[in-house]
Amino acid sequence: MEDSNQSKIKIRYGDIELEFEGSEKFIKSEITNFFNSLINVKEVPDKPEKSNPTATTGVKQRSKTTHSLSTSSIASKLGCKSGPELVIAATASLHFGKEKESFTREEILKEMKSAPAYFKKNYVNNLFSHLNRLVKQGKLSYIAENTYSLHADTVTELSNKIAN
Repeated sequence: MEDSNQSKIKIRYGDIELEFEGSEKFIKSEITNFFNSLINVKEVPDKPEKSNPTATTGVKQRSKTTHSLSTSSIASKLGCKSGPELVIAATASLHFGKEKESFTREEILKEMKSAPAYFKKNYVNNLFSHLNRLVKQGKLSYIAENTYSLHADTVTELSNKIAN
């Protein structure tokens, strides 16, 4: 599943410099996702402010209301009724609440279990298939063996749903 050819690209635009390294497939998909997320940024300052190192892109800025949401709270807001939906709630909690950019299968499962009103034991046996389905649907990105991240479009979609 993982491309063994490693590629590296460095992009510089003014004071902003980005460097990506990974499989060619990952770079192609994630650079596209990254630039698509930048399109949504209304204003990019000429120079980053020292007190706000993410001011140049706005990509890492998160709503303060999402920081305190647990997997259970997010599952409730999303109306989770299935394993894949709970996976998304768990990864949203890891991304927004714990500010993690990527997460292992074990971290996802631990978060899922932290929402007992939504968690079912058969989700453990079906987790691999749920993760694969979400990758194929473009909701999650496969980073490395047993490691995933939320797709940029999913982050935007979840931000809107969770904030309401």
